[in-house]
Amino acid sequence: MTTLVWDYLAEYEEERDDILDAVDHVFRSGRLVLGNSVRSFEEEFAAYHGVAHGVGVDNGTNAVKLGL
Repeated sequence: MTTLVWDYLAEYEEERDDILDAVDHVFRSGRLVLGNSVRSFEEEFAAYHGVAHGVGVDNGTNAVKLGL
């Protein structure tokens, strides 16, 4: 028996065009690291969580290191 905690496929179908547009924008900008898209994501993520700052990192290990 499979229990879905998050129906990501249904959500993806709803947001698919926006997701693909965002990925296309980042790749075409040539700024996969840093840049305006990352800065905007950090600001929006922090605001969503009600904190003043957010920092994007490339993996979980660096997130833990940053937290230490």
